[in-house]
Amino acid sequence: DYNWWWRSFLTSGFTAVYVFLYSGFYFVTELKISDGISRFFYFGYTLMITFSLFLLTGTIGFLACFWFVRIIYSVIKFDYMKQPSINDISNYFK
Repeated sequence: DYNWWWRSFLTSGFTAVYVFLYSGFYFVTELKISDGISRFFYFGYTLMITFSLFLLTGTIGFLACFWFVRIIYSVIKFDYMKQPSINDISNYFK
């Protein structure tokens, strides 16, 4: 299944969504900003930072999963060219 690439990227990158939601919670509970342009700048910069965090953590998660899958499948020996014969099967049970 080749869709694991996106799943590994999005799962680890979703950390940025939590950070963005917490920054919104922090804005509502702690900051006393009433000016509209200041709100725009706060959420604009927060969005840029969390998007960068999304790309960073998503890339790290993807590379870690990619490395793990390559190591796991490098151990397995594939032999697609040779078809098993009845002699191979009978030798297995001796």
